[in-house]
Amino acid sequence: MATQYLDRDDNELTRDAWKELRQDQSYVSVKRYDNGEVHVEVEWYGKIDNVQYVFDSFKKVFKVTVHNYNAIGQMVLDGANGETWFRNEREAIQHYEDFLSSWTESHSSGGKFIEEGNTLKPLNPDLPDSEISVPGFEGDAAW
Repeated sequence: MATQYLDRDDNELTRDAWKELRQDQSYVSVKRYDNGEVHVEVEWYGKIDNVQYVFDSFKKVFKVTVHNYNAIGQMVLDGANGETWFRNEREAIQHYEDFLSSWTESHSSGGKFIEEGNTLKPLNPDLPDSEISVPGFEGDAAW
């Protein structure tokens, strides 16, 4: 059975190049969201098994995975939205944002998507050294 490997831009890869990219989490993990109730991730997978039986329009290399946290804090694959596969990154991100808009406080504003409550969101490099707020220090800084 033939296997095809594609990068995030739909370019064909060798198996070795694909394996190397799969080790790079900054390349594999496209988007991540976690608010302690739900964990959602867009991931590049890039591997199509049995490619000889798959039409180009059905070669799906991006996966959106949704987990919920159970009562003891363990992540459990969501029964309705667990794994959904997409052909390209744009479609996967759109699904990710649609899901978050429906199930979290996240929303679009001025053409930009705002991920409310995301504990995995990187800190904003344009702000001072820390975005951590400490009660009693609003407006003050202690660097």
